[in-house]
Amino acid sequence: MRMLSNALSKMRMLFSGLAGGQPTWLGTISYGGGGIDLLRYANNEYTVAELAYRHNPDVYACVSILSSATRGIPWVVKVYDSDQRKWRVLHEPEHPLARLLARPNSHMNGSRFREALVTYMALYGVAYVYAQRVGSVRQLWLLDPKTVKVEYGERLGEITSITYGESTSIPPSDVAILTYFTPDAKGLGMSPIMPVIVSAAIGIQGRRWNDTLLKNEGRLPGAFYCETQLSREAREALERFYQEQHSGALRVAKPLILGSGIRYERFSVTPTDMDFATLLSMSTVDICRAFCIPPEILGKTEQRSYQSYRQARLSFYQETVLPLMDYISDELTALLVPERQQSTVKIDYDRNEIEALADERADLWKRATQGVYHGFITPKQAAELVGMSPPDNPAVDEVYMTKNLTRIENV
Repeated sequence: MRMLSNALSKMRMLFSGLAGGQPTWLGTISYGGGGIDLLRYANNEYTVAELAYRHNPDVYACVSILSSATRGIPWVVKVYDSDQRKWRVLHEPEHPLARLLARPNSHMNGSRFREALVTYMALYGVAYVYAQRVGSVRQLWLLDPKTVKVEYGERLGEITSITYGESTSIPPSDVAILTYFTPDAKGLGMSPIMPVIVSAAIGIQGRRWNDTLLKNEGRLPGAFYCETQLSREAREALERFYQEQHSGALRVAKPLILGSGIRYERFSVTPTDMDFATLLSMSTVDICRAFCIPPEILGKTEQRSYQSYRQARLSFYQETVLPLMDYISDELTALLVPERQQSTVKIDYDRNEIEALADERADLWKRATQGVYHGFITPKQAAELVGMSPPDNPAVDEVYMTKNLTRIENV
């Protein structure tokens, strides 16, 4: 962009209007352009988030990938088994809490609710989950962050009142506020888009620049030379003639016929000056870093951090998706489970049902099997390692030798 600016400045010096029969610059011929300037709205976080989401494909992809990953991880109700001293999944679909998680409200099922919740968090940095009681049935609703006003107390996280819309007051105890933490606000989170607002703007403008070049044969606008001074009407007629007859992809090769004393010359820059590929690639990487998504997930193989896509996907789930699901599950437990029952009942998810972690589980089973086979651990310890309940048999507490699996004390 600096070289382009210098080139245009030089053109203005060469073609500045001169009187007395000297060549006169009649102005450039525009061919579209414009675009969305995110930096113009830097003080309005919600506007920046929406514009970036709608106009930058990398932002849209990151938000979509993150929300789709959480959509595929269903919530479950877990109860604490005091005999085995571990949490186990409650396989009772008709349990009130399980039914609520499967169908939070009359308009959304559980997967769609999770997707929308994480989308709000990724875009605006905050999501509001409202637990509304309709008769004897409780429903979960997502509130639009742009229409929620929260009054905070003096202490961090202390909420005094919540207003939805123009005047609807909601008890703070019925709302779970999920945020990406930022220290400069008491409760409002910060969107991951804000730290990379410049990169998001580059991604939008760079693609519009390339699109405009494509429509103009990959060249910059041109200038008309005229040996005599033209009137304003003549200049406007000439520009209108060019726009109507010689602009657009369908008129690329159409010859331009000019009158005596008029000459047209295109501006030009080197291919390096017009190459936004490297800049767009850097923009994509910055946005991926803000959302904690490996660039390989978005197809940026030249910026890979892992040896394979499988490793990148596993890292994405372990370092981004699962911590986010842990946070959301804890907040929903605090919202929906009475405090006196939270030591025995909680909302969680089942790691064994996550397809992306299948290879990790296979490695865990392999290590557990080899541990028993080589006499390092007992079958009971191996079963607990893989998340299974060991059989009620004293033999599972014994350590066995290799090959014939003979008890060590019998050797």
